[in-house]
Amino acid sequence: LERAREVGIERMEEYSRRPHASPGATSEELVAELLALKARYPTLGPKKLSVMMQGRIEQRTAGRILKRHGLTCASRNPPETCCSFERAYPNELWQMDFKGLKRRPPRYEVLSVVDDATRRLIALQAIPNQQLETFWPVLWEAFGEYGLPDSILTDNGASFRCFATWRLSRMDVLLIRLGIHPAHGRPYHPQTQGKVERFHRTLQDHAKGNLIQNSITEVQPILDDFHSFYDWIRPHESIGQRPPGTIYASSKRSRPSQIPEVTYESRVAVRKVCKGGFFKFKGEEYRAGKGLIGEPVGICQNEVDGEFTVYFGTYRLGLLRECAP
Repeated sequence: LERAREVGIERMEEYSRRPHASPGATSEELVAELLALKARYPTLGPKKLSVMMQGRIEQRTAGRILKRHGLTCASRNPPETCCSFERAYPNELWQMDFKGLKRRPPRYEVLSVVDDATRRLIALQAIPNQQLETFWPVLWEAFGEYGLPDSILTDNGASFRCFATWRLSRMDVLLIRLGIHPAHGRPYHPQTQGKVERFHRTLQDHAKGNLIQNSITEVQPILDDFHSFYDWIRPHESIGQRPPGTIYASSKRSRPSQIPEVTYESRVAVRKVCKGGFFKFKGEEYRAGKGLIGEPVGICQNEVDGEFTVYFGTYRLGLLRECAP
């Protein structure tokens, strides 16, 4: 009433309710550190920035500060609920995929390999194409540095899978000889390889247009910098906001000096797969697949029902009658 008499009822407005003093307010030094960290890593939000500051600014406080400075992005729609899986220990499963970047000459792809359990980035390499002869040396070097995984999961691309016949590809054969189980997701269901697919979005958000360069030699240093940042600096929410490199451990199965040959017990009938992917057994011709050309397959008879089963090493190809051409 007293204020209304002084200024007039028509000029009445609500005063700010902000307190005159805020002893618990975040210091200007911490705010400046947060803003500097956000400027250095613009794709990170308050959750990860709070972790990187060792919790000296709470997540909600960091979010309010970023919002006050116009540095927050509109949140994406929540993802659809889906069935997910996660391996229990490092190197139980690696996920591998290509990300096509530059379609015009000189074109290049990026090969990404991610450990399923820890999200450790095993390989991130720009290569000119998706042919086995091109990407196998990258995988071979990763085996030498990190050891052999139990299994590798890929999609059904022509580089990874014999899509026409659903039989073993040449890559599958090499993995089996190393004692690595080749796994492939359902066709047209990239969510099966969800972790490496999600990694590609993180890479794209972080690097933005910098992934398109004039040559592989120009883009690879950018990928190397991101590789180090992703493994050792960036907190990962699904593993308790820890960088993947801090919890990953190399495989206890070291890479051999060369790919071993497949051997069988004496009771197993061995046949060599010839041109066209065929082999002969008891005068009949059967199809093993072109990925096995030059490789020995084993044929073992089941004592219970008398059926013959075809193997490549320990990998079961199927019943003999299912291999009929």
